[in-house]
Amino acid sequence: MPAMAEKKIKVHTRYGKHDGTGKPYVFLSHRKVDNSFIDRVEGDLLRAFDCGVWCDRDSIGFDKWDTEIDRAVRAANLMVLIVTNNTFEMGCYVVEREIPLAQGKIDINGNHIPEGQRHPVPILPIVVEQLTPETEQQMNDNLNRINPLRTDSERYMQDLKKWLDDILMSKTDEDNIRLAVKKFESGDKLSIDEGYYLGLGYLNGLSGVIEKDEKVGADKIIGAAYSGFSAAQLKAGNMFYYGDGVEQDYKRAAELYEKAALKDSAVMCNLGWLYEKGEGVRQDYGKAIVFYAKAAELGNAKAMYNLGLLYDNGECVRQDYQIAAEWYSKSAALGNSDAMRNLGALYYNGQGVSQDHQKAADWWRKAAELGNSNAMNSFGVLYYNGQGVPQDYEKATEWWRKAAALGNFSAMNHLGYSYKYGKGVPQDYGKAIEWYKKAAALGNSSAMNNLGYSYKHGQGVPQDYGKAIEWYEKAAALGNSSAKEQLKKMRG
Repeated sequence: MPAMAEKKIKVHTRYGKHDGTGKPYVFLSHRKVDNSFIDRVEGDLLRAFDCGVWCDRDSIGFDKWDTEIDRAVRAANLMVLIVTNNTFEMGCYVVEREIPLAQGKIDINGNHIPEGQRHPVPILPIVVEQLTPETEQQMNDNLNRINPLRTDSERYMQDLKKWLDDILMSKTDEDNIRLAVKKFESGDKLSIDEGYYLGLGYLNGLSGVIEKDEKVGADKIIGAAYSGFSAAQLKAGNMFYYGDGVEQDYKRAAELYEKAALKDSAVMCNLGWLYEKGEGVRQDYGKAIVFYAKAAELGNAKAMYNLGLLYDNGECVRQDYQIAAEWYSKSAALGNSDAMRNLGALYYNGQGVSQDHQKAADWWRKAAELGNSNAMNSFGVLYYNGQGVPQDYEKATEWWRKAAALGNFSAMNHLGYSYKYGKGVPQDYGKAIEWYKKAAALGNSSAMNNLGYSYKHGQGVPQDYGKAIEWYEKAAALGNSSAKEQLKKMRG
């Protein structure tokens, strides 16, 4: 009886679903996670790199689940693991099956593979919620202390792109590295572009071809960049921008970006940021806008958001909320949650658009579902006030808890306020103090002011005028007007 042909993995690409795309592809692993997190991470992967993504919810009807997972992991170039507080629970499928498969520790039948015979798939953990210390330890133990990416980090998408660029090397790059190594080993003189590919080989390593040596790789790539090879200029520019394999140097990053043939919208956006902030170059808002605009023309959502932010705040341009709303709308349509959050704020305040609390709620809900903690906090405020949504104190505190779990100090302060007045939760001055202190520790002046009030009146803590003044002073130092007024009253 002839062997049954192995079915191809059906993967998602930015162009839809395909079998056998020929692109590098990512196995997306998760456990008991909301679909919104899967959608968000899958979308981030596709935006960051031209790859395919397979997730077990994309199952196409294999007879055996284990066989399907094994085939998907073995065929992957990278496994991305969505991490929540239940990911590493004892005995779960991710821990017992998927991670060991990716690490090459077991075969399809669950049999142990000796260390010298393993062919691991790189694993990238992406943390989508604030983890408990226990989960952090479990993640370290199971993944050999791989540094995770965190979706609440400002550099999340930048770091994700860099990770994927390093791991999902194109077939063309691999072929060029092999040719450059072969020529180098034969003693022949290398051209500039061959020197670049040799450097790329050293930087990342290529199994069976060249050992990884980041310093040698960086030196060769930088040499090729200053010799005029545009691909090397872009790569070296990114290395200096992110401090990847070299000491971070914005000046050299800007220099190399400008030398390169700028066809990469992410590079243009980075260059715009350097000119906006004056990092490594003389601050030049005009150039910042030019580069942001060029990147935006190529569909870069971050550049669109940055342009909106400039017009929103009136930085280097005349403040114009209407233009800000236009740029935020374009960026939001491409999935930028920060743009969604700020667009919601414009609708909430009626700035540049007609005031519409319902539209504010719609945008904040979308951004919150993508994991944006500021939007979660704002959405909670709408539920608390009954603006654009029915008033519901319990839902308000639910959203504030989600935001607080991601480190949002405004949400922490709001939770303290809820406990103080018993709105959506049982009244509990002690818990109010706990949340105020968490928010204050992160620099929230309103929480500091609330602690001052609590110590002054003995709510949740023993009455202590000295500590009240101390907290009011801290809040006042951050510009809190209420705290300044209280200090005047207490000092006579």
